Order: sequence, then C-alpha cells, then structure tokens
Amino acid sequence: MTDGVVLATPGLVDRLSVAKAEAGFHLGTGAALLFAAFIPGDGSLRGWEAVLGLAMLCVAIFKLRTYSDLSTATVGVGLANVLARMSPQQIQIAAAMFSSLGSAVAPAVTQPASGESVLPKAEANGEATH
Repeated sequence: MTDGVVLATPGLVDRLSVAKAEAGFHLGTGAALLFAAFIPGDGSLRGWEAVLGLAMLCVAIFKLRTYSDLSTATVGVGLANVLARMSPQQIQIAAAMFSSLGSAVAPAVTQPASGESVLPKAEANGEATH
C-alpha cells in the first residue's frame, strides 16, 4: 500500500531518491577517505583524509536518520493526498471494508441525505467551531 500511496503523489519519490543518494554519497566518500588515510605514503594528507572521512561519515549517519524520518513523512503525505481525492462514496466503501475487518480505527461514516451538507451546521453557515 505504501508504494502506491507514494507513487500517486508526484515529487515524493524524487525527494526520497535524492535523500537516499545523498546518504549513499557521504557514506561511500567518507569510507573511501578513511581507507585512504590508513595507506602510508601520502604524508601530511593522511591527517586531512582521516578528518574529512570522519566528517563525511557523521554526515552520512545524519542523512540516514533524516531519510528514515522522511520516508515516514512521505507515506503520510501521500496517504493524505490519496484520501483528499476520494469521493464520499469511496470513503464510505473504505470505512465499510475496515469495519468488516474488525478494525477499531474506522469511524462510522453515514451517507448524507440528498441536499444535506457534509459539513457540521456551524461550518456550513461559515462559522468556525472549536
């Protein structure tokens, strides 16, 4: 389900791909620089390679944590976009499916009478309720 939700919203897959590529770049470059720092013969560059390699690995760890958070947020945004495009009848069918599965998550959804507003009375008149 999550792949369909993410793919249904343009741009979400691109953001995930960029975040994953950044993490992979920093991880690979940091590991290569650390490996190069342990090869003798570079002279004074070995210290710089070690420092930069450690810095790149730290950034990679940060980017991987960000990717994990971003993937969760991406699924949420994609799911919200899919739900926003659903008609009231589709929402009613989905609620019936979830309730038939015994899920306690699905609220009771009723079909509004013809000509009746889906919004509560105060919101239908332009007033905000809290």
